[in-house]
Amino acid sequence: MTHESPVNAMQSRSSVRSFTDRDIAPELLDQLLTAACQAPTGGNLQPYSFVVVRDEVDNRWLADNCHQAFIGEAPVNVLVCLDFHLLRAWAQAQHAPFVMHRSLRHFWISAEDALIAGHALCTAAELSGLGTVYIGTIIEFLPDIIQRFAIPKLVLPLVLITMGYPAADPPDPRPRLPVEAVVHHGRYQVATPESADAYIQQKWGTRYANFPMTAERQQELEQVVREVDGDQAARTITRQAAGQEKATMAQRYFVFHYTASHMISGNPHFRDVLAQQGFCFDDLME
Repeated sequence: MTHESPVNAMQSRSSVRSFTDRDIAPELLDQLLTAACQAPTGGNLQPYSFVVVRDEVDNRWLADNCHQAFIGEAPVNVLVCLDFHLLRAWAQAQHAPFVMHRSLRHFWISAEDALIAGHALCTAAELSGLGTVYIGTIIEFLPDIIQRFAIPKLVLPLVLITMGYPAADPPDPRPRLPVEAVVHHGRYQVATPESADAYIQQKWGTRYANFPMTAERQQELEQVVREVDGDQAARTITRQAAGQEKATMAQRYFVFHYTASHMISGNPHFRDVLAQQGFCFDDLME
């Protein structure tokens, strides 16, 4: 896989979900991880870590729990983690106080640092002829991941990166929003509902235009809106959607795929995982 330039490589990248059985040479993997560690980081603290998973049994376990078989077929999976464990140990050795795990500001910046390093790993891998894909569904079983991979307190897995040699030419890049929808020069340009809808339509066209709005889906729409916004909103949505033969794309996303009520019902679980790993922001509620 060759490209005219790194910029062209980035413009034409796509996620790869089919891999050959060819292993990634340890020397190459070390180079990729070393490159990732050169990513920008606030205060040069590098509050992140990579858990590199090469064991076939562990990879199949990740695949089973993420419900995505290709994860188990890839030679390497990498857990990208926010990591305050090393920094706290350093503070202890240097007889200094440590409160990053109690600071939302530092949690926020450190999560940025970890994800920037993860993306640097992906970019380095793709420029080296590998294929990669981000897996976000690890958040659904974080306690199990923490236990299986012996992840200590003050370390939080954020995303999984699956990588290997593509079994075929990578697919064409998926549609993206027009640049003018996401790039704002000088000041943020607020979108209207109409302009936002036009941008999304320009991105997807008719890709999801044939999703029937059955009677059962009408009922589900009403129930989801009632759970998140109350009875009045549910009545309004039901009236607006009356007679729809097809679900709108936004309904498909936020009712039938990423269900709005499920999005917020998981908040206590993720709060508990943070607490389990030693991150505490209780003073925000005072």
